[in-house]
Amino acid sequence: MNADGRFRRYLTLLALPGLTLHWLGYGAFAGTPSNAVLIAAMPPGTESVIVQRVSTLKGENSIVRDDYYEAVPTRLTCKNIKTAVRDATYQASVVVSAWGASDFRMPPDTGMTGNYNERAIYVVEQTLANLRKQLEAGRDIEGLDGRFDVAGVRVFRGTIDEESFDGHTMNSAGETWFVAIPDDHTVVSAESRADIVYMLKSLKEKRSAIPRRWRAIGVGHNLDSPLVILRQYPPPKKNRDPDMDMFVPPPDTGTTHFALTLPQVRSARMRISIKAKNVDKAIDWYKDEFLDESEYVWNVKRTDAGVTGTLDPKRPGEKPDSLGLRWVALFGACVML
Repeated sequence: MNADGRFRRYLTLLALPGLTLHWLGYGAFAGTPSNAVLIAAMPPGTESVIVQRVSTLKGENSIVRDDYYEAVPTRLTCKNIKTAVRDATYQASVVVSAWGASDFRMPPDTGMTGNYNERAIYVVEQTLANLRKQLEAGRDIEGLDGRFDVAGVRVFRGTIDEESFDGHTMNSAGETWFVAIPDDHTVVSAESRADIVYMLKSLKEKRSAIPRRWRAIGVGHNLDSPLVILRQYPPPKKNRDPDMDMFVPPPDTGTTHFALTLPQVRSARMRISIKAKNVDKAIDWYKDEFLDESEYVWNVKRTDAGVTGTLDPKRPGEKPDSLGLRWVALFGACVML
């Protein structure tokens, strides 16, 4: 975060009702898969993954608990498949969420979050049986237009009928969405059939090998941490939007990989790894945009490909402002006020 408050100007919107739905959750659920299983379930082509143990991050002893905001359901009489699943997930109390994403884009207008190709897994405390029944019956859900089975699990397909802003991202007319409920406490969603098939098969087989694209950058990190972010940046596009430099390290840094973990919730101390050709420029960018030296001591050391180490709060026992929002931005979501 730089001195002029630029980070807050671009990310405060995430705290508004409806934008932090994925961060809800209380209690615990014994059937929750490990972080490694959730990460392994992200299909090829996924650029970035973030796993949040929400019930732990929201817990009484968590230093970041105040970064989690309650969201308001869409309250629409007739919902599309995305908003129906979002509302049911909210009401069932999220225990852990895992998002995988690629193709992050700038928002079409101020007051919005930029779209991206999304894959998501949620484990919730309460049963999702009613959501499954609603999908089976097609009741109060617009655009349901297909269903098929994968490894014994029913998958529902829906099409967004018209462009709309759902309080989180802009839904495009004609956008398809696939949803499955493999058990009463888990919901899986993706934008492509191939992705949801991959995710369901991976979860059923309980694959736990970290995908190669993130394996090296995750070395030295406890991937069972309450918060895990692993990211592989794609090569810069020739016609890229220069405004993306607010959210992605500029091309001259040569940044290819990033990892961040919060090992335990009683402290805002984090572990970070960056792989970049121009390490100094890359570090300067992360400091300027998200993790300023006025708040964190960068106790990092050089490696053959970049740096790794810890970010230690300058005021132990306190949490820098908007830390949870910074995690979402470092994952890749672009927000513009």
